[in-house]
Amino acid sequence: MKARHQSVKYFAVKYTEFFVRNGLIYLPLLVFIFILPNFWTLLLFLGYTSSLIAIFLRYFTTTYRIEADTLTLTTGVIAKTTLKLKQAELSHTLSNFRVEQTIYQKLFRTQGIQIYLNNSTTEEAIEFFALTPEQLAQLQEFLAAFQPATEIVAENKASLIEKSQTDFLTIVKTGLISTRYLAYLALVLQLEEQFPQLQRFFDLTALWFWAVLVSGALFFSLAYHYISFAKFSLWETEHNFIVKNHFFTTDQNTIPKSAIVGLELNSDLNRRLFKLTCITAILANSDTDQDENRSKNFLFPLLPTHELLPTLARYFPRIPRELFELPSYRPKVRYQLGYLLKIGILGASLYFILQFFMSWLSALGVIVTGMLLLSRLLFEPLTTRMAHTPDYFIFTSGLINKRTYILPRKMLASIKTTDYLDIIVGSTLTFTTTDGKTIRLLSTDENIL
Repeated sequence: MKARHQSVKYFAVKYTEFFVRNGLIYLPLLVFIFILPNFWTLLLFLGYTSSLIAIFLRYFTTTYRIEADTLTLTTGVIAKTTLKLKQAELSHTLSNFRVEQTIYQKLFRTQGIQIYLNNSTTEEAIEFFALTPEQLAQLQEFLAAFQPATEIVAENKASLIEKSQTDFLTIVKTGLISTRYLAYLALVLQLEEQFPQLQRFFDLTALWFWAVLVSGALFFSLAYHYISFAKFSLWETEHNFIVKNHFFTTDQNTIPKSAIVGLELNSDLNRRLFKLTCITAILANSDTDQDENRSKNFLFPLLPTHELLPTLARYFPRIPRELFELPSYRPKVRYQLGYLLKIGILGASLYFILQFFMSWLSALGVIVTGMLLLSRLLFEPLTTRMAHTPDYFIFTSGLINKRTYILPRKMLASIKTTDYLDIIVGSTLTFTTTDGKTIRLLSTDENIL
């Protein structure tokens, strides 16, 4: 068999998905880039346009070929990757594969498949977004030799875990506030000084202008949040968790309990305000594209914080409760202040550089937006706290969005120490896990482990 591309409907599926998700920002940029050209709008326009080009090129660079007992997968836009999977070795080389059909795929009558590899520390999941029924049948027939580590129990023996479901009011409350929405507002504020120029092209008042931009973003934020969780449910069998989400998307994910080695507890700004936590499974062979695929491993997306410990004890008995009772390591105050000084100098330097290209208000907006979007990267070493037992580590980090990782010691692949003017700032410990995740901690004590 020759190498085959997926269906040409791929272009319709991916571009429709792109404009539905990003049209609120990208389409106005197409207008502003000609009416109010400046550095900030040009940068955003180029960023989104590069995504459109990448979608186009990905069709030609992602192929599969089945020959006898070998499946050859080719992917990569810039760096080409070729993987050969032997049918007899699938139980060792594959972590999981999932067939799904989103609303966009339903619209164009196609289906997608995601193939996850064992111990994939450098490769993302191999994805085909638009397969014809014949192509899907070919891949499923080949992958049928893959047997999960635990036998999937019949559907009629599964029981619903009611804590996993969320009521309408909770979904709406948490959808009202998010860091992405706040970053969008910071971007909108930069247009204030450009409003008189906009009036030359559009007959609108300032009140209607701000109402449309702000309320439009809020509507999309609420709609996305509602679609994500309204039909979410978690089912339990003897050996597996079954995650279902059927709002516009036919998505069912079976997670073997034995494959769950750790947990991620995520409290974004909207969840923290209403004392809620999201529990996500960390699998023994999870892929590195965690931020893109982590929603596939959601178990309890909007769990009340006061129910966290009882839920962990009931469904994850291997996680020691004492982890939450141990005192956490905290760096000295003077090193925390030194790190804040470093961030402040960086922000001030960027502000003065940007003033050469834009007004002071636009420069301030860029800095605020960047700080919000990159808060995890910038402030993680400063905000990370750590405790451990002989078998488990617990890391808690986040200035605005709080994340807690509970990991077995065997998942820590390496620990690296980096010194940045250690007299003032201290050293930074970087923990790298076997699935490619990195956690940074500001430390001056070599014996904290």
